[in-house]
Amino acid sequence: CSGLTSVSIPESVTSIAANTFRGCSGLTSVTIPRSVTSIGYCAFSGCSGLASVHISDLASWCNISFREQGSNPLCYAKHLYMDNQEIKDLVIPEGVTSMGYGAFSGCSSLTSITIPESLGEIGNYAFYNCHLQNILATCTAPPTLYESAFSDSTLSHANLFVPVGSWADYAYHDAWYKFINIKEIALSQEQVLTQQPVMLMDTRTFAYSVYDPVNGKIGSINQAGIDENNLYHSWQLIESDGNNFLYNIGAKKFAKRGRIGLEITDTPTPIDVDDGERGIILGGQSINQWALVTNKSLIADESIITGIGPLLPQEPSPNWYYNLNGQQTNRTTNGINIIHLSDGTVKKVIVK
Repeated sequence: CSGLTSVSIPESVTSIAANTFRGCSGLTSVTIPRSVTSIGYCAFSGCSGLASVHISDLASWCNISFREQGSNPLCYAKHLYMDNQEIKDLVIPEGVTSMGYGAFSGCSSLTSITIPESLGEIGNYAFYNCHLQNILATCTAPPTLYESAFSDSTLSHANLFVPVGSWADYAYHDAWYKFINIKEIALSQEQVLTQQPVMLMDTRTFAYSVYDPVNGKIGSINQAGIDENNLYHSWQLIESDGNNFLYNIGAKKFAKRGRIGLEITDTPTPIDVDDGERGIILGGQSINQWALVTNKSLIADESIITGIGPLLPQEPSPNWYYNLNGQQTNRTTNGINIIHLSDGTVKKVIVK
């Protein structure tokens, strides 16, 4: 039926048989209800015009039994919608125990997924040909991962965040080890307090919060620009007398709640810290400053800060050099240079 442009499967349907919509090249949109539990061979094969798949329940979609990749309309549509909102940051519902064969195969609009503790296995081609950047696994025990669940590009480039203490379980797992970028992530305040130093990552933008020594402010930087060895990118969460303080190691300054995001201060200023559904909430729920606090992938300073004392003089350290574009250099270059001295002061120098 090349003239068929859209179809909405009624709730009474529980299965879509093999070849049902095969060759419907004019089909651009399909709505699949939560009642569907299986889709047969080549059910949507040749539906080259598909642009969107619409569902009403994520858990039901995850449990659909697809017979092969051509069964899944996402292989052609690339875009999945629920309640008319495109799903780009996928949060698999708690309670889903297995991810079926090819469940999100070809959904190239997905950028991140969150895996719940309940998920015990991820089937073949479940996220194949998805352009994922970040994967958050909240389960300490790695789920069973079938071959080709993720594309090679995802294994090579995506960040896999795992719970604190689970790095080795994933890194030496017979399937999960294929991920190149595995990092531990703290999901509770208690974990943060025992993992020093840490980095702050916004769960909405996946950008890190870092101290900008040139402008003396807190800024954001994406994964590509993060330098885990830069102390200005590292933070400590300090608990003292029932209060929490956020301390930047490189700047030797504290963060406080500002009008927009976080601001830097010399004075220890308490900050609200709560355990949230998706991570640590900094600054209070009212302003919704979601942040995940992550440690370095393999390095953690085991010393625990138990109180706040006076700021100690900074040990002599190399100067930091920047050009006018804010790019760090190894030394001064011809033109105008911005130098952040070891004593914390900043000056401009012209080199001819």
